[in-house]
Amino acid sequence: MAGLIVLSEPIIQVLLQRGEFTAEAASETAYALICYSTGLWAFVGTRIVASTFYSLQDMKTPVKIAALSILTNIVFSLLLMGPLRHGGLALANALGSAVNFSLLFYFLRKRLGKLDGRNIVRSFIRAGAASAAMAAAALLGLRAFGWSEIASRVDRAGVLIAVIAASAALFLALAAVMKSEELGYLISMRKRKGPDTAK
Repeated sequence: MAGLIVLSEPIIQVLLQRGEFTAEAASETAYALICYSTGLWAFVGTRIVASTFYSLQDMKTPVKIAALSILTNIVFSLLLMGPLRHGGLALANALGSAVNFSLLFYFLRKRLGKLDGRNIVRSFIRAGAASAAMAAAALLGLRAFGWSEIASRVDRAGVLIAVIAASAALFLALAAVMKSEELGYLISMRKRKGPDTAK
């Protein structure tokens, strides 16, 4: 999410800005991408929590909450599309997803009891800190390469790939230093799959 917000315009410029797709069009598209990106955490979280309800043979709760989130999306779209234009529609979608996830999590916690909330918060703080550092590094990387002065689309693509790779490496390094449980889990899964893949 942090990477998409910070690198939204460079990504759109490299992928789409040519011919009739002008710099202004790239900027407007990046604006919408930023607004959509703010809801990524909710999009992902909703899929996980909704799947838990399905595993509990509860189909009604996710459907009811999804209907409410759609209504929330419509209301926020009407409220925000005036002052924020197309960005308001994208942001309304993100807000609707946030409502969806929040309600699903609330009712799941109410049904199952404790969900190790402290550990989730600690994980969120670690991920947030690493993401903030990664986003700052990406911005500094673009400035160091003089992004605004690069004219060639090929050169821009090379710089963008280098910045993304370096920023991702920094994120992983910080996650390792902060002993991210998620990173440790992924590494252990990879190690377990190694021998099976070889066979």
